[in-house]
Amino acid sequence: MPSNGLTRTGPTRLPGILVILIWSSCYSVSGVDPVKDAIAELKSTLPHGSVETNSLPDPIFPRFASGNGITPAAMVFPNNSHEVVSALTICHKHEVPVAIRSGIGHSYIGQGTVNNGIVLNMQRLRDFDVSGVNQYIVKMGAGLDTVEVYTLMGRHDPPLAFPGGSCATVGIAGYFSGGGQSVLGPKYGLAVDRLVAADVVVYDEATGAFKVVKATLSEGNKDLLFAVRGGMGGNYGVVLNFYYKAYPATRVLFSSGSMNNYDVKTYATRVQDYMKFVTEPRTPEDFGSILLFGNTTNISVSYYFSLCLCSPDGDCSACDDVTSRFRERTGITDPTIFLPDKEEMSLVKAQWTQMNCGSVYPSKGVRNASEAEIQAAMNTCRYIGTHFLDFHWVQSDYYYPDDLSLGDVTTMVDGILGETCHRSGCWQSIVPYTHQMLEEPHDCRRDNPGEKCTSFDHR
Repeated sequence: MPSNGLTRTGPTRLPGILVILIWSSCYSVSGVDPVKDAIAELKSTLPHGSVETNSLPDPIFPRFASGNGITPAAMVFPNNSHEVVSALTICHKHEVPVAIRSGIGHSYIGQGTVNNGIVLNMQRLRDFDVSGVNQYIVKMGAGLDTVEVYTLMGRHDPPLAFPGGSCATVGIAGYFSGGGQSVLGPKYGLAVDRLVAADVVVYDEATGAFKVVKATLSEGNKDLLFAVRGGMGGNYGVVLNFYYKAYPATRVLFSSGSMNNYDVKTYATRVQDYMKFVTEPRTPEDFGSILLFGNTTNISVSYYFSLCLCSPDGDCSACDDVTSRFRERTGITDPTIFLPDKEEMSLVKAQWTQMNCGSVYPSKGVRNASEAEIQAAMNTCRYIGTHFLDFHWVQSDYYYPDDLSLGDVTTMVDGILGETCHRSGCWQSIVPYTHQMLEEPHDCRRDNPGEKCTSFDHR
């Protein structure tokens, strides 16, 4: 796909000393500063309050923050697609670098910020609309975050499900761009597997202008949708809206448990038992679980949570059986205190609970609570999401085979429980890739046999 020119930083160099003299003259005589000029034009073109230059919010990971020398010159908050196009056109004209941020900046590699450039913050693009009957296509604006998507899906009639993550403040655009792994993945695959279209701003080299296009599975710009489906972000366009094929939500059985024995051998044995159980063919795809463990100077913690999708008529007996077998097999049964041991509940409440927000979930449920009550609860959940973990840590994803030996698991566990992690802090989550998460979708029009429909390359 074309680059769209978002990261150009200066003029083409010419041989000889002439270019140095011209460059020096421009700055010393006219005082040209492309960044300042771009900001001035952005402020004069976009509505008041759309361009900020003071007290800009850092991304959530401090290693990419102003304290480490990464300070954007301005942050633009577009209200619609026209303002996105205008902002990109101005930045391209002045050859100023641009970074895109959809949430509060959860990118492991700092894609949501740029030093002395412009951050395009998509948080005001929060459209949500459901079309179709029996097959539900959900339009989601790029500025929505996880807790809001869960809540909006849960308020629909009938309630709909979305396989999102466990952090309330993760922007939906960043989540899709990374593939989208979830505790519901064994049943419904990665989030991008059910993504059917996207509205994207791209640079048209033929016309020399930015424009909005719709990327679809087969009718147009299918290569662009291929990139959007798990190809990471920041290099092929700016996504405005995602179109997701949702499914009706059922009740679920939520379960959790912890391990309070931090002996390496015992710990490693339980982790291996966990990995074996969740990857066994007889473990149904309706059951999903994530195991988390961390070690810092302040706390050592290890716990799992699981969601099991009950039958459409609300019968959870099969889920109760598999959850009981899981707990007996792994021995991870100590109370977590902050999560229920085992409880039937709506899917949206379970998703709030997995984000450690069950205690602030609206007592009337999201379908009966007032808008003010819901907004207050979501804001509290976001606060929990940004203060529950220490985001000073370096974030990495590792992909392990499902047949790790006890020795390999012991090495992994010993590293987490060791002195380095205790002193500096480590946090690891084990997300099993099973059932539908391993299956590449076949819903796109492909030109050649064997071509993939998503750009997610970890399966």
